[in-house]
Amino acid sequence: MSRWLTLFLLLLVGSAEAQLWRKLHPDTILQLDLRFLPAPIIYRTPETSWGFGLSTSYYFNTASPEQRVNTRSSNIQVQAVRTLRQQTIAQMFNEVFTPNERYYIRFYVGYRDYQDRFYGIGPATAESQREDYRFESWVTATNVLYNVGKNNFVGINLRSQSMFQLQADSLGELASGTVAGSQGSKIFGFGPEWRWDTRDNPFAPAKGHYINVYGRIHPSWQADFFNFAVFRADLRLYRPLGLENVLAGRLSYLQNIGQPPFRELAMVGGDNGLRGYFYGRYRDQSLFEVHGEYRFALWKVIRGALFTGIGQIGEHPGTYFNSSWKGSYGAGLRILANKKERITLRIDYGRTLTGQSALYIEFNEAF
Repeated sequence: MSRWLTLFLLLLVGSAEAQLWRKLHPDTILQLDLRFLPAPIIYRTPETSWGFGLSTSYYFNTASPEQRVNTRSSNIQVQAVRTLRQQTIAQMFNEVFTPNERYYIRFYVGYRDYQDRFYGIGPATAESQREDYRFESWVTATNVLYNVGKNNFVGINLRSQSMFQLQADSLGELASGTVAGSQGSKIFGFGPEWRWDTRDNPFAPAKGHYINVYGRIHPSWQADFFNFAVFRADLRLYRPLGLENVLAGRLSYLQNIGQPPFRELAMVGGDNGLRGYFYGRYRDQSLFEVHGEYRFALWKVIRGALFTGIGQIGEHPGTYFNSSWKGSYGAGLRILANKKERITLRIDYGRTLTGQSALYIEFNEAF
């Protein structure tokens, strides 16, 4: 019963959010070119199987008509999903550029009642180590950045997580309680962030670059809070190649210091990472990945994509070459749902170098 109450409350918040913004910012929000896009959600990932639910979205520009050339589009979304693996996912996220991009503000809150897999920690874990487990969690994340000029944003990022009701289905490491976070976890962290962003569109960039670097410390506020720090660098580059064709590249690095709970470790896979790997198939303190993607026009509102990537995890970069690197490749289709904002339905098939494969149906580009 509590999970459905949670879904109802989040949907209620999303429906009321436009009115709240009008009250808080009467000088700008009433002038927005705001679009309300309610839609059913049907998607598939290896982690969830098929998921079904509802989404409400606002795509808008905070600037007056004459300022919009200097202000990228913003969005507010609320989603509630139930999957064939009996997982419940409810989340709300906002990504807002204020007029003339003076500020960039992002906020996320999400609830999960989730079935997942754990294969141990390290780059060489075996399939036989798999443990299925279930948990509930709340996660919030906030980024508030100020434009200091020339598309450079600096500010602060915050993240909190509470994971509880964890139940493991086997007598492995999680059930024995030997893994950090296997009895549940709480974290709250904060730190500085820098972003250099010249992309022409945040949903499907065709040109420009994006560099995001942040550090965050998670103090042990109380006895049940985990104490660790994290550093991340994310670099992306987009180059147009003729009409509607784009070459995109991404390099990312993440390093944890201390002892984070196992769900906060760096993880390989997922729809935005090395597609083909189950997200979390490999996890450790440190992660390095390089991705390349070629996106091209096919027919009317249909686009195509070819992608590949390689990466590795370990305790730190000095351990990356102690085991084989991970790699994947694949192809996909993009169906343009909103031409002005470049909102697309993404269908990707990814395959790993060791033969695993996965189908992803999601919205917007992987990066």
